[in-house]
Amino acid sequence: MDDDTTSSRVPTVAADVAPASEQSSRVAGPAYRAEPDLTAPAVPGTRPCGRRRAAGRGSGGGGRRLLPWAWVPLAAVLIIQAALSLRLIHADTAFQGEALYLWAGHREWAHLLHGTPVPPFASYFSGAPVLYPPLGALADSAGGLAGARILSLAFMLGATTLAWATTARLFGRRAAFFAAALFAIAGPTLHLGAFATYDAMSILLVALAAWCAVRGSGRRDATGWMVAAGLTLALANATDYSTALFDLLVPALAFLVALAVHGRRAALRCCGTLLIVTGSLLAAALLIGGEPYFGAIGNTVFAGAGQTASLGLVLDDSWSWAGLIVLLAAGGAAASWAGRRGPVWTGLLAILAIAVVLGPLEESRLRSAATLNEHIGLGAWFAVIAAGYAVDQFIAVTLSKKESPPLAGGLGRSPTGAAAFGAVPTDPRLRAPAAKKVGRGKRRGRR
Repeated sequence: MDDDTTSSRVPTVAADVAPASEQSSRVAGPAYRAEPDLTAPAVPGTRPCGRRRAAGRGSGGGGRRLLPWAWVPLAAVLIIQAALSLRLIHADTAFQGEALYLWAGHREWAHLLHGTPVPPFASYFSGAPVLYPPLGALADSAGGLAGARILSLAFMLGATTLAWATTARLFGRRAAFFAAALFAIAGPTLHLGAFATYDAMSILLVALAAWCAVRGSGRRDATGWMVAAGLTLALANATDYSTALFDLLVPALAFLVALAVHGRRAALRCCGTLLIVTGSLLAAALLIGGEPYFGAIGNTVFAGAGQTASLGLVLDDSWSWAGLIVLLAAGGAAASWAGRRGPVWTGLLAILAIAVVLGPLEESRLRSAATLNEHIGLGAWFAVIAAGYAVDQFIAVTLSKKESPPLAGGLGRSPTGAAAFGAVPTDPRLRAPAAKKVGRGKRRGRR
């Protein structure tokens, strides 16, 4: 009974380490299987392979270096995303918002270099005028409007890469491929990748903050990573004030991942460090910026953009842009619950799934659709992680039903078989605690 209870708490992979006789009884119902103990001998009587060897360069299961072929799926996704967005770059002339931000960027450079007076951009822009506009102006000077739009495309390609990296660290490279693919072909992703505004830059920064939080939470000393996550998250909020709607998601990720790996004390430390850094930086920025920034935040975030839209229009647009992602993300949380993966991982997947509806709910409250595109794009970045997990689990269940018992047993007993299959977290720290729990449960059973 201890083995069943413990195996329900550990991350799921494509193969179990138990003998074939135990697998048949444990996989009854949903075909979710326990994480293999990579620190235990692959065959009884042999020497343990050790964490470093099991997660080495060739295993693909958590080594810091991956073989070149491991990047091929991600490269294919990025190429397709770039091709689809590039078609839109020359589709029309500059939109009013694009022209405004690029012009403001040129004026900021003139003020910095020559002392030219600038209009009070800080009083009505929905992001700090000293961040994205100067970058966009540089790209505009180098390549015109197309250059500024290609800069946004680079930001969105970076966000897709971070979605792949974050999902791979949590749920494996197979889930990461589907997460990146879903994000890359989403309508808001393609549109924002061909739109010269601050939206793409803010999404990239939030994604980078989330990746730092997940990566650092697996370490015992995560202070540096949490500081980096807090700094990046504060910079994202300054780039686009409305990204503050998603701020609590990043500390939640840090807390839940650290809770699963190191326990409650480490989780509170990670979450607290991130919140303190982010809050301190934002407070300092507001004090430096003064009244114009307070007024801009109130007018652009809490009062909407002056454009009215019916509730039906907001919901209809949201469903057409992200309906598939919503369904798959909800399916990922449901799969974790049905597979008895434990409240921590199920809660993490549920939070990721909820992220995609935060934007539509906020726009519905404001009766506006001015920033719906950006909000759905940012929420989709979190939700595709859960959606990729859902697709991965569906494939794992399908393959487990089709595999013959000898093949399944061979993968389960091999310390690197499941890892090479791409179905385990690439961070070994997310696996080792689960393996130790299994060992303790077996010892209690013998007593």
